[in-house]
Amino acid sequence: MMDYKDYGYSIKELLNSIKLEFENQEYVILVEGKEDLAFYSQYFNFEEEVFFYYPPAPNKYSKGIVIELAKIYQSIAKFCAIVDADLDRITKEMPKEHNIFLTDYHDLEMGIFMSSAIDKILRTINNVKKNIVECFIEKNGCKNLRELIFKKALILAYLRYLNHIHKWNLSFKFLHRSNLFDTENFCHEDMCIHYLISHHNTKNPSNQLNTNLIMKILEEAFKKKDEFNFPQFCHGKDTCKIALYYFNHDLKDKRKEEINMFTLKTAFEEADFMKFQIYKDIIAWLEKN
Repeated sequence: MMDYKDYGYSIKELLNSIKLEFENQEYVILVEGKEDLAFYSQYFNFEEEVFFYYPPAPNKYSKGIVIELAKIYQSIAKFCAIVDADLDRITKEMPKEHNIFLTDYHDLEMGIFMSSAIDKILRTINNVKKNIVECFIEKNGCKNLRELIFKKALILAYLRYLNHIHKWNLSFKFLHRSNLFDTENFCHEDMCIHYLISHHNTKNPSNQLNTNLIMKILEEAFKKKDEFNFPQFCHGKDTCKIALYYFNHDLKDKRKEEINMFTLKTAFEEADFMKFQIYKDIIAWLEKN
């Protein structure tokens, strides 16, 4: 049994506290957090009552709690979970339970990035000044903007992957509260590594990590960069942040308004979501149960 003592309770205590809440629900779909609940609930609004729940836990625990709850409740026909795939498909660590569904891509944000929402934003930008996107892509030697963004997102993607398999215990949580994505620092391996090393958990036995060591391992990993499917490998929040940087700097031109994550989510439509495999799988699960 997993213990979440840092948060002040065990998984058993959490189960006991929510058991009555689940008992009278038509369908229960577990998600990892508040943002996921808001996103998914708008697309599963049927006549039957579909109850969404996310555990009150820090980010580092939420996926583990959701998966464990789903495993425990897998015998209940109308109980399932949606979790980010993260690196599960890459590392072959996918849950085998029939009631646990992984996002189509690395995470929810990557799904938005791979949808028509990005193309809508690009058309809006081109409406302000013709050919600005095409000129920017050509300048950077890429076939399209997604290729360019993936090229930049790969740096952080590999660092996240190497951190996972080598158990370096590097912290990535602070990245999106830092100014890393407000500059072109995300393009430079040494700057990204410096950010991570400076926030390294020194209580971990691997606290002797240094920039040169990580750079050496990263360079070796980059020799195999065509090994992975980028939408599965790259972190969605990183990728969208890089896209937003380009939208609001290199592709800003005469626009006064800022394009942000809310803009991307607004551009994402139900038609986009209905193309996802996870939508089809959940619909099939609802119909079956």
